[in-house]
Amino acid sequence: MNAIENNIKIWSAIYESGSSNLTYPNETLVRYLYYLYPQKNFHTLKVLDYGFGSGNNLKHLDELGCDAYGIEISEHAKKITLEKLRNDFDEKKLVVIDSKTGFPYENEKFDLVISWQVLYYNTLENLYTALTSILRVLKPGGKFIGTMMRMQDISAINSNPISTYERISTEAMGSQAGSVIIGLPREEDVKLIFNQFENIKIGYFETKLNEIVGSHWVIYGEKLNE
Repeated sequence: MNAIENNIKIWSAIYESGSSNLTYPNETLVRYLYYLYPQKNFHTLKVLDYGFGSGNNLKHLDELGCDAYGIEISEHAKKITLEKLRNDFDEKKLVVIDSKTGFPYENEKFDLVISWQVLYYNTLENLYTALTSILRVLKPGGKFIGTMMRMQDISAINSNPISTYERISTEAMGSQAGSVIIGLPREEDVKLIFNQFENIKIGYFETKLNEIVGSHWVIYGEKLNE
């Protein structure tokens, strides 16, 4: 079993356990959406939620009026998400893939691709493949917004390095133990990894509860008009 197949197995089990069934959209993502689209013309947007998880962010996109699509690696995550969406939501818009499945969308389909707290559960090779696919399915002028793990994050702290950026989660991470993750120490590293995009903007957000720290880069990029 390779690293990506192992990650898929781990996260499928997490979704089946219900421990990652989030209810509300991520507050930071909501703020960024209103920053990117102050005119609130969400109904004009075809949006892909890359790694929709338990559907909390995708549900919010749908409620805003976006033409929302989603991609995931877990059938159980799809089931959880469909239970949260309106009854007439088109189930075909939610696609489950595995390590051998190609990116199932035609070129230049989406105005916006979101990948929130997802992409860093990857090998570096697979991350580059994912970013190439995301850029391919964006329309000219389309936007990407996503997150990557900072080295201050609890997941990075409780992991062991296996390459410059790749790490493997230790038993301290409970159900995520053994998963391969990517940590980016500096803003320069983020720019290097995401250099396929134009007009890149980088920030970060962080939460702390006692010794538990969540720390993530936020990356914004565009596909220029051709």
